[in-house]
Amino acid sequence: MAVKKKPINKIWLWVSIASFLILGGILLSAVLNPAPKKVTTKDGLDLLHDNKVQKVEVTDNIQRTVLELKDDFSKDDKNLGKKVFFLYIDQEGDEVLKSIHESDIPDGFDEIVPTQSYLMNLIGAIVPFLIVLILFYFIMAKSGG
Repeated sequence: MAVKKKPINKIWLWVSIASFLILGGILLSAVLNPAPKKVTTKDGLDLLHDNKVQKVEVTDNIQRTVLELKDDFSKDDKNLGKKVFFLYIDQEGDEVLKSIHESDIPDGFDEIVPTQSYLMNLIGAIVPFLIVLILFYFIMAKSGG
């Protein structure tokens, strides 16, 4: 009697296909939209003063400034591309904003203030309450109450 081979479990096939598609999408996204390279705060301010910037994006609360440049930026024989970012401390914020306002930026600048969504605020409020309720239930069940 011949032993029949089991067919591949269909659920694992679809999970594998979905995983490869998701991984491929993530890799394609990384290739098509590379992350900006980090430069020093001094280099970032120099780029602003020299009017080599096409567009600026300032993110509040993490003091991060992303610069889209008119031409590729090279430092120490290393090409960092057209999109770079620099970080600054809170005390330098006024100087950074002054440099941005004084620069001739063709596409302008944008300020981003990150906030949590209402859903995350709701989850943050409900989850601890549910944990306490579940613990209370188990304690009462163990004690016979």
